[in-house]
Amino acid sequence: MAGPGLTQPGVQIEVLDVSKRFASSTGALDALTHVTFSIDQNEFVSLIGPSGCGKTTILKLIGDIMPASAGQIRINGRSPAEARRSRSFGF
Repeated sequence: MAGPGLTQPGVQIEVLDVSKRFASSTGALDALTHVTFSIDQNEFVSLIGPSGCGKTTILKLIGDIMPASAGQIRINGRSPAEARRSRSFGF
């Protein structure tokens, strides 16, 4: 079940205040910080940016390949893990 402010009608993917932090030998590395966007049904979206800006990281979070450090992701109103288990998407 979606929480407050999540999964508006027509929204297929919703990313709300998502952050991802990795540990490294020199300390923490913030790959994504407070990312928010939504993708509506039948909408075509491209992720464009320089190397190292977090494009692959956000796709891995949406695809349930790795967990977010903070925030929420919803795919058709479900968590990425629930959506993956029900085969709602392919990655």
